[in-house]
Amino acid sequence: MIRFLLLLISLCYSTMLPAQVIEVDMEEQYQNGLVFLQANQFQEAIDAFYECYRNDFNNIDLAAKLGYCYNRLGNLKEARFFYEAILKRDSLHTNAISNLAAIAERELNYQQAKTYYNQLLVIDSTNSYYYRQSAFVRKRMGEILPAITQFNKAHLLNPADITIVDELAQLYLRLDALRFAETFADKGIALDSNNIRILYTNARVKSELDKHEEVVKYIKKAMAKGDSTIYYQRILSVSYLQLDSVEAAIFHLKRIIDKKQDSEHTHHYLGLAYQKLGEIELSVAHLEQAIEKGISKRLGLYHRDLAALYEEQQQHKAAIDHYQAAYDHSPKAVYLFYLARNHDLYYKDKRMAIRFYRKYLASNHPKYREYTESRIVQLQEIVHFQKR
Repeated sequence: MIRFLLLLISLCYSTMLPAQVIEVDMEEQYQNGLVFLQANQFQEAIDAFYECYRNDFNNIDLAAKLGYCYNRLGNLKEARFFYEAILKRDSLHTNAISNLAAIAERELNYQQAKTYYNQLLVIDSTNSYYYRQSAFVRKRMGEILPAITQFNKAHLLNPADITIVDELAQLYLRLDALRFAETFADKGIALDSNNIRILYTNARVKSELDKHEEVVKYIKKAMAKGDSTIYYQRILSVSYLQLDSVEAAIFHLKRIIDKKQDSEHTHHYLGLAYQKLGEIELSVAHLEQAIEKGISKRLGLYHRDLAALYEEQQQHKAAIDHYQAAYDHSPKAVYLFYLARNHDLYYKDKRMAIRFYRKYLASNHPKYREYTESRIVQLQEIVHFQKR
């Protein structure tokens, strides 16, 4: 009983003592956070920094570090919370605005991102990075001309930024402004002639300008670095065809087929290549495969090339069928002339040929006009005498 009373007294006395206060060393916690941050251990860094932040909610440095850590962990909601908290205390904090812009881009909220970049450019209109990122947002929104304007401003402020140079080359190419595209493509090569992206951009620009020797040079250099993108192999083969390096063209086109990535375009160019070599059966086979695979606007072109091949072989009926198909897919006036000519050569009855020749004249296409007018007169005489 006495022991029980002593224990009870002891317990009562202990509850009357003040609670022991466990103090956290904020400086130590902050330094721990920096160590974790340096080691990319972002959750551990958050735990350390937040311990400091909850004792100092007005500390912008801590809010920025917490925002950064959450951002790196992909927790955009929490990252945005801390960056917005910074702006409540400093509305001109460029790091917070820039990060909010980047978060908006990741969330595909391009309008919001554009607003943030506009704020940054009001704060500092001499920052090439802000112009560059703003240009990327405009490009993603489909605002091509404003994007070009922003990229050009960024380029003036930082001519050594190869990403800006390449983007301008590609955007001008997209607008078919080939002189400007080539200017920036050449600048890219001057900045870094070993950059695969720059090499391919140059190849595309030079291809549009029919500078096929340069196309071959740039794509071969890119491929020597271990890249063999199918799209550029096709461009390379087209340039080889234009340079009459037919065997080289066939080699690269067949590599595309071997990789089972052939398309209508692959077979179209193989058809043209074999035609140049005089291997007519292979040419016809590949042109027919191009038509079979054809889903693009170029289908009329495939029919035209096959028709021309048949006409060259004096197979005028087959030529008529494919010229008609070419015209059905792409009603070009010149196809009417080809149809008239092949009807003229194949059929004894010239009335159908006369109809196509007249349709051709009605189109006002100038190239074969003089010949057509004289040929109609001749055919009308033939028809007249056939009736007698």
